[in-house]
Amino acid sequence: MDTPGHRRTAALRWAAVQRFAEFLQIADSLPPTMTFGLEARDRNTRDLFGHLAAWHQMMARWHTRALEGVKTPMPSVTYRWDDVAELNMAVWRVVQELTLEGARAAAIRSHNALLTLLDEASESQLWTPGLFEWTRGTTVGSWFETIMVHHYEWAIAKLRRAIRVSRRGTGSTLGARESEPAPSTSAGVGGKRGQ
Repeated sequence: MDTPGHRRTAALRWAAVQRFAEFLQIADSLPPTMTFGLEARDRNTRDLFGHLAAWHQMMARWHTRALEGVKTPMPSVTYRWDDVAELNMAVWRVVQELTLEGARAAAIRSHNALLTLLDEASESQLWTPGLFEWTRGTTVGSWFETIMVHHYEWAIAKLRRAIRVSRRGTGSTLGARESEPAPSTSAGVGGKRGQ
């Protein structure tokens, strides 16, 4: 059935698959030992893979528990949205225990798990604003978009910036232009952010 929700879901899935493939291609082309400078976190491709996997897993937990009717603390039991910077540092510390291969595999697994959840969701589950309390009045689809598409774009920007800086041989401190996507308030694929 070709409905606006179906087209929107297809566009979201396509964008998630394309951006993740682009991220993988760029990340896999870099030397495994390449670092991005002196940032507090996300200093190499392992860190980016681990960061993506952690946020995929949070998204999967929020959505799955909501489908089960279980209220879930967001973004986690320990952290609130005002504490996202601290949550990301905690994620980074955990990722330091992983190998590049382990973090890459975790990101691929969790990306595929989110695609499965996306495929299993109905149009109304994805695109009805406020259907689930955890979406904070937005749509599940907009959260998939932020956690997947916008996060991949953020990671790609980090990698591209690291490559540019590396070619200049100047070291790297990535700036705010590659800042991480904020928690979802978008209207979905093709929608306006901040609604």
